[in-house]
Amino acid sequence: MNQEIYEKLREMRLPIMAEEYKDQSENTDTQNMTFEERLEAMVIKEYDSQINHTVKRYIKKRQLL
Repeated sequence: MNQEIYEKLREMRLPIMAEEYKDQSENTDTQNMTFEERLEAMVIKEYDSQINHTVKRYIKKRQLL
């Protein structure tokens, strides 16, 4: 794993993508995946995490009104 890439992803506030990158680097099953497949997995997890966070924030905000 390239530590510099991991740190830059975290600095860009992409923590889920950074963790997926780390997991993929440590998992031998992902070595058989193409670049696009690995990137897609990282992007989907980060996107889902951000959407879920937004929905939870809106639900919490709505409950306070």
